[in-house]
Order: sequence, then structure tokens, then C-alpha cells
Amino acid sequence: MGSGQGTTNVGSTTSAPAQSTSTPVQTSNTPNPTSTSTTQPSANPQLTLQGLGIDPALIATIVTALQAASIGTQTQAPVAKSTKMKIKEPEPYNGKGRGGEADRFILACENYFRARASDFPDDEACVQFALSYLTDTAQAWGDVILRDLLGTQTLQASGDWAQFKKEFLAAFRDPDKEGTTTRKLEDLTQGNRPVTSYIADFRRLKVDVPWNEQG
Repeated sequence: MGSGQGTTNVGSTTSAPAQSTSTPVQTSNTPNPTSTSTTQPSANPQLTLQGLGIDPALIATIVTALQAASIGTQTQAPVAKSTKMKIKEPEPYNGKGRGGEADRFILACENYFRARASDFPDDEACVQFALSYLTDTAQAWGDVILRDLLGTQTLQASGDWAQFKKEFLAAFRDPDKEGTTTRKLEDLTQGNRPVTSYIADFRRLKVDVPWNEQG
């Protein structure tokens, strides 16, 4: 009987559930301040990208390329557009008709430059174009500039339209333009031609002479 009671006591001890295992652990549902750092996303973007299987170096290369393309687009100068209007090219200038013809040649060139802006990206292109329309005396004058333009380019007129224009007009414009025009106006008559032709000549000459209300 002594051994039976010992067996019964052992069985009662093992069949009783342990209090510690049946009691729910209170800390399992309570956030642990010390464990929150492991559940938060990583502050390092490279670790996050690597976790997604993306190479951070590749992303950096793409971003750099996009930034460079954006800067290039912002700094790119707008391209001048040519008009679809048909503009007459300048008449060749031989240098013999000084004064008004020289002025009209320059005016025709500048009108053509404006209409075909995309064909003349810089002053050198404008100068080279004008030189190609000079003949005879004017061509002999322009050859000096043309040789410089195609060579050492030491002359300012070979790469600067404003300077070329200034030197061209100094060489071929009438030195007494106002006096010459005044004499032409004094000699101007209608004759047998239509009045519209007479008025057109008067207006063309009037541009070169400063007129006041009394005159």
C-alpha cells in the first residue's frame, strides 16, 4: 500500500497543469519599447533597396543622368525659326552705285537674315553671305575680309556683322549723302510719268534728308 500511495501522489502531481503555463503572458500583447527599433523601416535607403533586390548604384546612375538631361534642357538656347514666307535674296552689288544702292544692299541682306534666321546662327555666317553677293569693285574690297575670314580671322569685320556693315557703308556710302539727296529733290520733276511714280521717288529721297515742318 505504501508503494501504491506513492504512485497516486506522483500521478496527481503530473496531471495538474502548471500555473505558469496556463497563465497568459501579459508582455506578449504589450509593445516592448526596446523591440520597436527592429520593426521600423530602415533609415538607410540603400539597405531598403537591397532588401527589394535593387542595386542602389544603378538608381544613383539613373538619377544623375536625369538631372544632367534636365539641366541641358533648361540651358539650351532656343532655336531661331525661319519664316515660311518667300523672301527675295539681295541683288549683287558691284560698288559702282554708291550711296542709296549700298544702303539698299545692306537692308536687303538684313531682311534676308531675319527671314532665314536658322540659316545664320552667328555674325560670321552673315558676313560670309554678304561677301558672296559682292562683284567688281565691291568684290575687290571684300576679298581682304574674305581672306581673313577663311584664314587667321584677325580683322574684326570678318566675324562681326555690325563692324562689317560700318566699314562697308564707309567705303560705299555717299560721303555727302544729305547734300546729294537734297540736289536730287530739287531736280525732281514729274514729267510725263504717273504721279504715283513721282510721289514714290519723292518719298524715297525724303528718307535721307532731315525735314522739318517749315521745310
